[in-house]
Amino acid sequence: MSNELSITDQKNLSTYFVSALDSTANLPETVDKQRLALNFISLLQDKPDLKKFGAEILAPMVVRCAKDNLDVLNQEVYIYEGYGGKLTYTPSYRGLSKMAMQKSLKPIKEITAKSIFEGDTLSEDYINGQAHLNYKSDFMKRGKWIGTFCVVLFQDGSEIQD
Repeated sequence: MSNELSITDQKNLSTYFVSALDSTANLPETVDKQRLALNFISLLQDKPDLKKFGAEILAPMVVRCAKDNLDVLNQEVYIYEGYGGKLTYTPSYRGLSKMAMQKSLKPIKEITAKSIFEGDTLSEDYINGQAHLNYKSDFMKRGKWIGTFCVVLFQDGSEIQD
């Protein structure tokens, strides 16, 4: 018998995912278990090749999304077949930003990240002893990717640039 899921298993699969979440301790209070289960049903409809993993392997991914408070349909996490044919879980930039804002000891107001390409300009000014980045991009003259920078602005007005 194949372990692969069929589209007709949606109701049973949703119930299975919700029961896996119900049996998991320390989930964030904001987790909507039904929505998360439906996220995974939609994911399986969009990526039918993932059905071959079966509910026993997919359920821990549902639980991990719940623990990280990430939403598949909002593209906060990617679930895909990775190297060696294993199911892989990778938070996206959106997901990592959401997690940082939720778990930061110092309340975060905003996170901004940009890729730098040949032809872009990036300079640093110091105002009152604090570094400030100036970034300009000419999308029409972009070359190869050079790197990325990130600025985290905290609610108290301080920031981190990396």
